[in-house]
Amino acid sequence: MKNVDKKKLLIAVAVTVAIVALIWGLSFALKPGIKKGTDTVGEFVIVAEDGTKVNTSEQLKKTKSVEGLQLTDITLRENGGISRIHAVVKNNTGADMEAFAVKLTVLDKNGGIMKEFKGKIASDVPNGGTGVMDAQILEDISNAYDFRIEKTDEINPPAPVEE
Repeated sequence: MKNVDKKKLLIAVAVTVAIVALIWGLSFALKPGIKKGTDTVGEFVIVAEDGTKVNTSEQLKKTKSVEGLQLTDITLRENGGISRIHAVVKNNTGADMEAFAVKLTVLDKNGGIMKEFKGKIASDVPNGGTGVMDAQILEDISNAYDFRIEKTDEINPPAPVEE
């Protein structure tokens, strides 16, 4: 073979190897259901590398309000069978607010009720200050679309009356 033919063959093999390597690499990088080291397991859920289910619904993350307090930085995570909704609470009401119980109504994409449970604005929130809202339930509600929140006077519902 001539030197020119060997060079062309070598270039052709190198280009072929590079294309195969590129396609192989892209098949892993663009694999459906994979996002930055996490697996998609529901319409609004990804699973982090540590196994925690993280809700991704933009509607759920939108600012909510209860008794004039604003809830921001809302997250919903599930790990070990415990779902937790957490939020930063901002008080711009003009008055200090004491901690209080809340009822959360968790909604699916169609507006149907998935679950209702109690939580708490966990700390007193001075006017102009911030606190936290934390609510936990021993169920997987990680695929929720949204939730409503309202003040309630009781953290736990009354025990059923035996007859």
